[in-house]
Amino acid sequence: MAVAEIWQRFQGRVDEQVKLLEEAIATLNQNTLSSKLLSLAAKEAHTLAGSLGTFGGSIPMRA
Repeated sequence: MAVAEIWQRFQGRVDEQVKLLEEAIATLNQNTLSSKLLSLAAKEAHTLAGSLGTFGGSIPMRA
């Protein structure tokens, strides 16, 4: 399966993950981030990072 096919297949899910991360960032900026949303955002960020790693990408990490 070509990368373009994989992207097409999973684009909707990735969009959902990114929207959740954007929501978490927005609520963090408003100082209203709940522990539930923080936990969900961390899970989605981990999943996205893993997916990127599967395709040979990397994400610079900050300490």
